[in-house]
Amino acid sequence: MLVFAWLMASIWSLPQLHVWDTLNVFPDWPGGWTQCSDMWSIRRFHAQQNNLTDIDFDELGQSIYDITHLIAVFWGPLIMLIVLYSIIAVRLLQYSFRPTFQDSTRLSGTFTSPTPSEHNSRTPRYSMISTDSNRGPPRPRLPAWRKQLRSKVFRTTLLVVLAHVLFWLPYNFYALMKYVNAEWYEHMSEHANVFKDLQILITLINPFLYGFAQ
Repeated sequence: MLVFAWLMASIWSLPQLHVWDTLNVFPDWPGGWTQCSDMWSIRRFHAQQNNLTDIDFDELGQSIYDITHLIAVFWGPLIMLIVLYSIIAVRLLQYSFRPTFQDSTRLSGTFTSPTPSEHNSRTPRYSMISTDSNRGPPRPRLPAWRKQLRSKVFRTTLLVVLAHVLFWLPYNFYALMKYVNAEWYEHMSEHANVFKDLQILITLINPFLYGFAQ
């Protein structure tokens, strides 16, 4: 499973090698200033520097890439998480309201009175010197799904997923507004750096989430 996950991650990252590249924005400065940017921004930069107006920037290709990237990286996995966790919650509710095995056995069994021989064979025999009389009633066993809910793995996974959604949702919502409402997108562009800072902040918070769960 781990090898499959790394393989799929490598395949999904292959388009980035073609789309993204480095560009020395100020080559005349000592040491220059190299920036990583997408190929459409690089084309616009070269066109602006050379006063070119007849360059095809392929805006349709950029829009297709941006929308596909948003769906594959954030919105698609988010929808899958919501659906899967909803299914898990429904299953847990079904198990919580379902009668136990012993209760169902008692309800489904017939109420025929046993014969004397069956009664003697079913009646347990106790020794007068047994020391089990001091013991209290047996404690009910905790269902397996409750043990899983209390496990550290489940809590850690839930915390990491919630943190990922909360810190990545503002930026992805802002990027989606470019193709949904241009006016909102321009208004949110004034605070776009805050959304990008949240992406960096989550990388600092994740180690504390793992440590807190331990």
